[in-house]
Amino acid sequence: MFSEFTSLVKSNFKHTSIFYFCSILLFLNITSNCKAQLTAEWASVPIGIGNNYGYTISVDDFGNSYIAGTFTNDNLDFGNGVILSDSYMDKHDIFVAKYNNSGEAQWAKTFNTNTSTYFNDLIIKATPEGEVYIAGSYTNTEIDFGNEAIIQNDSDSEDIFLVKYNTDGETQWARSIGNSDTDKPKSLAIDSYGNIYIAGYYSSPYIFWGIIKGSLGPFYNKEVYLPIYTYNKGESDMFLAKYNRFGNLKWAKSFGDTGNDVASSLAFDVNGNLYLAGKSDGDFLIPGMETGDTYLIQFDDKGQINWLKGFAASFSKISISAKENIYLAGSYYNNSINFGNGVSLPESDIYQTQTCIVKFNNIGEAQWANKIDCIVEDAWSGNENTGASIALDNFEIIYI
Repeated sequence: MFSEFTSLVKSNFKHTSIFYFCSILLFLNITSNCKAQLTAEWASVPIGIGNNYGYTISVDDFGNSYIAGTFTNDNLDFGNGVILSDSYMDKHDIFVAKYNNSGEAQWAKTFNTNTSTYFNDLIIKATPEGEVYIAGSYTNTEIDFGNEAIIQNDSDSEDIFLVKYNTDGETQWARSIGNSDTDKPKSLAIDSYGNIYIAGYYSSPYIFWGIIKGSLGPFYNKEVYLPIYTYNKGESDMFLAKYNRFGNLKWAKSFGDTGNDVASSLAFDVNGNLYLAGKSDGDFLIPGMETGDTYLIQFDDKGQINWLKGFAASFSKISISAKENIYLAGSYYNNSINFGNGVSLPESDIYQTQTCIVKFNNIGEAQWANKIDCIVEDAWSGNENTGASIALDNFEIIYI
């Protein structure tokens, strides 16, 4: 019987470096069935006797890779003398590790908690210089990230944590976001100034984000300190918040109606515009939108909406090219979809969820759309097709 452990593999495909981070069983399945010619440069397997899972990966401009996941071992050996120890009572503790461009482990970290808790929804994002942000959700515990960065959640519901490490793995700061109900992060993005943007959803009645410096207007020539709250209008609302590189809140926004509204993915273009893809149960922004439809929104750096689009599909991931083209990956059922600007997908004769891709320019005009028809046996058991992730290379070739 195979025990699960983690594999990190880097391969060259044409002009693009592709990173896979998954269990070794899934990796073997990919390599045995993939028709493209991939040449592995290196592989690294953190060794432990428990259940170890790698969930998220990011790369800096120097080719260093940063990974995050969970482990239940007494020890987790990343090689090169980098070892983590003492997962709490066989619960899934988080690990964060850095590998250099040659696949050698540089450091690894875990978090100290005072209870046996579960961590979920892990996201990692590295800056070009190698600073690292990690977000996730946690319950009913205090987390000590080291370097006097301690956060607390006293409830049984999930709150959000956001923590920053420098390139040497030293904790810089940590923040806790949430209230009395389930609150989750879904995406991180970093602008050219090192500000971090976090998006997700919250089911709590409200979130107190903190205190920021502000002004009462042009006729009151004094700085004041303003509390920042967002209020939930339904079952869950999507949120978008900005922190500077020192962990200071700059602003927070909330969008939603009476149903479930979720922010799924964030990305920046080269001009500093921020794009958010999300799903909604209501038509609070665009009249006529229905349950599960997708929003694509462009924001400026102050969180103001420049433009938005809506369509009847479920898009979860977004990628922006150097030419400011916007690509969305996701899925739709057998309905036809009109993206505007003469671009549409026809009604499918396959009554299963299908993967689809759509391209927009930077003013929100659809350029083209395509779908990948694939019949899945026993689709009612949850075996469906969806574009779970998307990436672009320097030649604007799409990888999905």
